[in-house]
Amino acid sequence: MITLLASVARVLGPTVCTALGLLAWYEGVPGLRDVPFIDRVPVIRELIAGRVQIEKARAVDAALEGYVTRAELAASQARAAELERQARIATFAASAAQQHAATARADAEAARAALEEAISNETDDRAARWGEYDLERLRQHGLDRPQR
Repeated sequence: MITLLASVARVLGPTVCTALGLLAWYEGVPGLRDVPFIDRVPVIRELIAGRVQIEKARAVDAALEGYVTRAELAASQARAAELERQARIATFAASAAQQHAATARADAEAARAALEEAISNETDDRAARWGEYDLERLRQHGLDRPQR
């Protein structure tokens, strides 16, 4: 194999061999990737794809890395803004519910007070009132205790 390479180098000359070597180094040798396990040899590994393709792949990786980082940052910022918006809505809804509950409590207390006052001011003898007889019947049937 070495003798074959030496005889080819003698026929082509050092300038052409150097040019072919540089071309193989920078552009790669297409047939080498078909040889099994050739990518395990360090020098040959770079001849498979060539320096141009290797550097291009590194540049793409570097650009994508920055792009992915910026995209993740933008997504995180959008997520944070959405969570802040939802928190503001929840805070507003909670304060409105508290105000509504306070108003409902006040209305219920006022209605209860008005009912108690109306009951205490009732003077009509014909109004239905619980008598001792009614209460005794409720006790006999067990209706005076709360149901479970």
